[in-house]
Amino acid sequence: MTRTLVLLACLSVVPVAAPDGEIPGVPQTPPPVLGTAKIYEPPGADSRAEWTIRVEVPRVRCRKVGEVVPKKRWPELETTVTVATLDLRMGGPSALWPSKFVDRTGAEIDTETVVKRLGQATPVLVAIDGKMPHSYWLRLIRDDAILVLLGPRDGAPDPSLLPAASGDE
Repeated sequence: MTRTLVLLACLSVVPVAAPDGEIPGVPQTPPPVLGTAKIYEPPGADSRAEWTIRVEVPRVRCRKVGEVVPKKRWPELETTVTVATLDLRMGGPSALWPSKFVDRTGAEIDTETVVKRLGQATPVLVAIDGKMPHSYWLRLIRDDAILVLLGPRDGAPDPSLLPAASGDE
């Protein structure tokens, strides 16, 4: 009887693979950044014409101020937040490829829908590495959220948008 219970207990703790081959738990990729986006230069009647979207994201820098005095005082975190403004050129010859707009399932959102939804400043989730964010982050947003997958700058992600210690530029 005891062997049967031990065997059943062991079998009930079998690891199960996450959907889409993701490792469950904490992601190993850079986190997306929350920002706002708005149409800056709307597209014209020509669907191949160039158009621009302005994305603003907070750029957070911090540093430790003060010394640790056990049981009396802890250092404070001095935070500086500035706004990083990115103008994404879409369509036309100077398009910022492969930046694109997707929903939380990864399906690309068509130009007409993007223009309509970004007529006013709208919250967006910005993936700085150009890849779909890990499901860990997607659980935090609404179903109708817009995700901006930024194309790489000079062949690499843009880590300057991630929180960092002051002086780490």
